[in-house]
Amino acid sequence: MLQNIEGDEKAKVTKIVVAALILGTSVALAGPIIGWLSGVDISNPSVCTSGQTITSGSSGCLPPQLANLMRNGMTIMILVGAFIAAVGIIIGFVKL
Repeated sequence: MLQNIEGDEKAKVTKIVVAALILGTSVALAGPIIGWLSGVDISNPSVCTSGQTITSGSSGCLPPQLANLMRNGMTIMILVGAFIAAVGIIIGFVKL
């Protein structure tokens, strides 16, 4: 496919596709990385019940509103990132 493209255009298309693939990988790994850094499983955080305090680490808990906010925010970021990566890959392959 790259045989039909000449010089500078070939480098631009290759950069677009590589950047989109890196972005897609970053989006796919974002949830586990944030969970590892924060010590909270974003997809299934433990929610505080009355009398518990917010603590750090895997045995900690989050207020229900914060747990929902984190889950919804992460979902939106993943969807936006996946959309951007898909558009980049599509544009790259259309230009090929």
